Amino acid sequence: MGIQYPEVLMDAAASLAHELERRGISPEVASDASFAAVEHLRAQWGGADIYIPKAAVLDLAPKHLLVYEHWKAGDDYLKLMREFGYTVQWIRQIIRAARLARSQKVAAPMLLEDCG
Repeated sequence: MGIQYPEVLMDAAASLAHELERRGISPEVASDASFAAVEHLRAQWGGADIYIPKAAVLDLAPKHLLVYEHWKAGDDYLKLMREFGYTVQWIRQIIRAARLARSQKVAAPMLLEDCG
């Protein structure tokens, strides 16, 4: 009986391969690359208890990007509040975070990829 590859690593490799294929990478290359990436993580973090946060705020990022784009286009806070259903204070925080991230070139691809 051979060594069974850990299920969580198999799932991670399958998820990565699926995303790579979705982006136009051939299934063979996607499979090889995803397995190599998972093996790299296993070598780096193997044996460690790792918590992967849900980071629900990242799911909001596309909507936040729209808020920022509308603000850049000249919409005022009250208009943004009505359109997006946020408070003025939250609109200000979204804009402040987007401006700070852009100025510091923070890696936040979902929030900033189209902010010009």
